[in-house]
Amino acid sequence: MNQERNKVGLPPVQVNVTHSHQSDPDDPIFVMQSATIRVQGASQQELDRLNIGDVRTEPERKVKAEAVMSAAVVAHRLNGKVYVPRGEGENSVPDQVNRFVAEGPNWPLRQRLAATQADKDEAGRVRIWVRSQHPTSDYQAALRHALSSEYVSVREVGTAASAMSGFTRYQERLEEARQKALAKNEGQQRSDGPAVHSPRPAGSRWLGQKEQKVSVTAYVELAHVVRNDKSPYPRVLYITRTPQGDLVRWFASEDQGMETGDAVTVQGTIRDHSTFNGERQTEMWYCKAPVIHPPLTRPPAQPGNK
Repeated sequence: MNQERNKVGLPPVQVNVTHSHQSDPDDPIFVMQSATIRVQGASQQELDRLNIGDVRTEPERKVKAEAVMSAAVVAHRLNGKVYVPRGEGENSVPDQVNRFVAEGPNWPLRQRLAATQADKDEAGRVRIWVRSQHPTSDYQAALRHALSSEYVSVREVGTAASAMSGFTRYQERLEEARQKALAKNEGQQRSDGPAVHSPRPAGSRWLGQKEQKVSVTAYVELAHVVRNDKSPYPRVLYITRTPQGDLVRWFASEDQGMETGDAVTVQGTIRDHSTFNGERQTEMWYCKAPVIHPPLTRPPAQPGNK
């Protein structure tokens, strides 16, 4: 329609869709979703031709995404953290979550799959992981669509719950990478000796010069996933501190398997020097895969960092 209007010099028709949600007074995991469509600049004839796909104007009952994924996390945990796929017995994670949604408040499965705060936190991580993935199949596209908002269509509950399968494999790959890094380092330790000397108290300093290639051994103080709406892939911000108290910052393009408290060696190039919370920090980029060391003595805390 807008292509036709553009040919004759008319401005495009603007279509805005907004959703409103009202809590279900009888069931706390449900909401009623309504859509409002506003069209600007269209003639009556164009309005008659207008087709708004994938928008339901009548109210639709939806489930809170947090409730769906929290129930999936609990079902997975009660299965011994073994993912049971759809149709393989009553312990199937998608089947359990479908029944959880179908039951009313205070029914047995609602109580069995009641989530702790730790379960809710894990559910949040699963949802973030799903949104960070670039779909390469129809299933992955359907999974991302199911968890693209705070509310899930009832017909997509089983698909949303199946995210536990991919997330579990993702965690297993990360752990495998960590173990390989540790094993590699143990071999280096036997031949080269300790990787880190005893720490000494000091204020944070800038290390090296810009564009200089360096190898830094430090402790991970922060590993924070950062997302950008313009990219389907998340990045990870790593803040590390050397035994001498120097802060080193690395904004990695993907998860490197490093966790808070890990002792690591990172080789890369110094990008810049900056100051944060009154402390000097060295920013690195173009880094190689890190080496993860056995636990070491933590350097003393510095002002402005907890």
